[in-house]
Amino acid sequence: MVPLTAACIAAVAFTYAPLLGDPPFLVEQDLYTLFGAERGRVGECVPNKDRKTGKITSWDCGPFQINTGNGPALAKLFGTTPEEAMRRVTNDGCLNAHVAGWLLVEKRRAAKGDRHDALGRYNSATPGIKEAYQDLLERRRRQLFGDAAIPAARADGTTPGAAR
Repeated sequence: MVPLTAACIAAVAFTYAPLLGDPPFLVEQDLYTLFGAERGRVGECVPNKDRKTGKITSWDCGPFQINTGNGPALAKLFGTTPEEAMRRVTNDGCLNAHVAGWLLVEKRRAAKGDRHDALGRYNSATPGIKEAYQDLLERRRRQLFGDAAIPAARADGTTPGAAR
């Protein structure tokens, strides 16, 4: 297994910053904030269960809790099977962080450039779930960075914690 390191997170930030249109320090802050919210571990996956049936519907894997629903897309990128792609993402903390960076780019595209919306979409695009996750991220951001935190502005120009 490959651990997740600060050097890896910095490398991911520098890699994806140009694609996100943000300075690397801001992407790094977002990555640490996501990691603080997701709280996964190298080599571990957590099941997601259907609330009605209790059946496992997917798994969230590694430090950034990459969902197995991403397995097919990752398999195409890696030239392997979805199962092998997810095994790699689960057991390599640095690769897991790179996939988180890639997902941030994909979510930003889906959010039409809106950073706040994209960060919420990292967890879910479903209204309500997304907003609750955005609130969690802002709490984590403040815990990690205090007054140095740069909140993700909403599309309407307001920031979390401010009156709408």
